Amino acid sequence: MKCHGQKRPKSGYQMTSRSLSIMGGDLGAAIHPGDSARSPLVHYIAGLVEDMEMPPEGKAPALSRDEIALVRGWIDQGADWSTPETTVTVEPYMRWITLDGNASVFRQHWGMTEGTSIGLGQVTLTGQTEAGSRVELDGRYLGGDEDHLTRLYLERPGLGYVETGYESWREFGMDTGGHLDGLESSPFRLAKGPYLDHERLWLSAGLAKPDVPTLDFSYEQLNRQGSLATQQWGGVPVGDFDSRAIHPATKRIDEQVHRISLRAEHEIGETLIEDAMTIEFGDTATSRGHAEFSSLPEPGSLPDYLTQIDETNEFKRGSNSLRMTRQLKDWWHVSLGHHFAKFDSTGSLDVVSLSPGNPGEAPWQGDRA
Repeated sequence: MKCHGQKRPKSGYQMTSRSLSIMGGDLGAAIHPGDSARSPLVHYIAGLVEDMEMPPEGKAPALSRDEIALVRGWIDQGADWSTPETTVTVEPYMRWITLDGNASVFRQHWGMTEGTSIGLGQVTLTGQTEAGSRVELDGRYLGGDEDHLTRLYLERPGLGYVETGYESWREFGMDTGGHLDGLESSPFRLAKGPYLDHERLWLSAGLAKPDVPTLDFSYEQLNRQGSLATQQWGGVPVGDFDSRAIHPATKRIDEQVHRISLRAEHEIGETLIEDAMTIEFGDTATSRGHAEFSSLPEPGSLPDYLTQIDETNEFKRGSNSLRMTRQLKDWWHVSLGHHFAKFDSTGSLDVVSLSPGNPGEAPWQGDRA
C-alpha cells in the first residue's frame, strides 16, 4: 500500500477502504463492482493502458495472471470489503505481594506496592465503520500503584486521524537515611514514604488528504507533583569524618510542562518540503530541607540546624526545522535545510537556616552555597 496509502497516494488514488478504492483518484472511478471488464483498475494491473501500468515498470514486479484473475473475481463478486467486527478485550488484574526485607527499596525498584492490588491490566475496543473509519479505545487501571491509562484513536481514510488520552502513574521513593558504619540499616526514617505522581494528557491530529500538505499537530501536558527523598541529606560526624546522606529528607516537587508540535510535509513535483516546529514552556517549584548534626544523634533527637531551600523556575523554548529534498538522479541526492532554536529561563532561590535547639538564634537567610 506504499503507492496508494494515506501518505501522498499516486494519482490521488487511495486503496485504504472500499469506498475510496471504488471512487478512484484523479482519473475517476477505478472499480465497477460486479463488472471487472469495465473496471479501469483491471486494465491498469493487466498492462492494457500504455503508461498506466500498475505497478509502474521498475517499481515492483508485475502481477501474474493468477493474481489478476483473483482481482477480477473479487470485483465480479461485488468487490466485498467486509467491515471487521468490533472486538473487545478485557484482562482482569489481581496480585498479592508479601515482603521479607526493605519495603521502601522494593517499591522504588519495581514501582509496585506490597499487599493486594485489583484492577484491569488491559481493556481494548477496536472496530471499523462501513465508511472505513477505524476506532480504537484502550486503557488500564492498576489499583494501589495508581497506574491508569485511557486512550481514544479515530482514523478516517482520505482525511486523517485524531488521538487523545490521559495517563498517570506513581513513582515511589526511599524513606530511609544513608549507610552508617556498624549498622545494617539506617536508624533514621521518614514519617511517610515519599512518592511522586506523574500525569500526561495529550491530543494529536493529522490531515492526510490527497494533493494537499500532510499536517500533524500535537499538544502534550506533563505534570509531576509530590515528593521524593533527596540525595542532599544532612551530614552527621562519625569519628574524624563528616558522613553525608545520613538523615533522610524530602524534596517537594510541583512541575507542569506544555509542549506543542506542528509538522508539515508536501511534495511539489520532485521536491519534498518538510517543516517541523516545537514550542515548549512550563514552570517548576521545589522545596527541600536539610538536617545537620554536630554529633551522632539518637533516633528522634532534634538536629542542630535545619535548612529550608525553595527554588522556582520558569522556562520557554522553541525550535523550527525546514528542509527541502530533491532526487536529481539515481546517484544524485540534494538536501537543503535550516534549523533555529531559542531558550529562555528565569529562576529564584531562597534559603533559610535555623537552630531548633536555640530558638533565640536569628535565622540565617541567603544563598548558603
